[in-house]
Amino acid sequence: MEWSQYIDRSQQTLLRLIAVVFSMVGLADGVRPATLPRALRATVFHTLRPAESGLRRLIYTLALEMEREGYVLPEWVKRAFPNVVISPGNGAERVPAFRLIDPRKYFAEVSTSKRPRYTKGCPNIRFFDDDDQDYGAAPRVPSMPLPDDQMDATQICNRLLALRAGLEDIPKQAKRMLRLKARDQRRFIFKAPMRPGLPPGWRENGQGEIDEVLRECHRLAKWALHPPKPG
Repeated sequence: MEWSQYIDRSQQTLLRLIAVVFSMVGLADGVRPATLPRALRATVFHTLRPAESGLRRLIYTLALEMEREGYVLPEWVKRAFPNVVISPGNGAERVPAFRLIDPRKYFAEVSTSKRPRYTKGCPNIRFFDDDDQDYGAAPRVPSMPLPDDQMDATQICNRLLALRAGLEDIPKQAKRMLRLKARDQRRFIFKAPMRPGLPPGWRENGQGEIDEVLRECHRLAKWALHPPKPG
């Protein structure tokens, strides 16, 4: 089966949708915002999560096809790096690498680690030896989150930049995945790129274009993982 036409079609759609998000955030102008309003951040995640899952499945599909075609990984060569930090040219900031593995779900029944718990408010601690304590005051109530609250945008901008860089060069990411698989298989710790069940960002009743793209990418990766037998 020829996968390139399906990969190219999904790639162009994702690039178009991400360009809209870049314009909303302000990254299209080459400037990373320090903060984003809470409502805008939620809107960005509505597209970012399924787009990341869709790209991982496109990368996985191409990596599987390259394996079937007999792609040979180049031998690892130890390089000598200077003991100085080299910054990218033209004053540009370094773009982080795209995450190739789906984040795993937490299952309390099979997990050996405790899931972190987060409090919903501030503890009201009172001391009997504190003369300045107003014991008749009402307990403090945490303020409700508002849509215009400014939130840190560092992580979301890094993820957007990594997503666009991965979309612009899917073959390079597929080679990264094959190198990761070869390295981790030697250590017996390799995880499948796709987590069991539905991908992150999947919305069962989602009617948006990003939802349709994720469904197509997930279906494509499933077909690539278990291709139909000819005849």
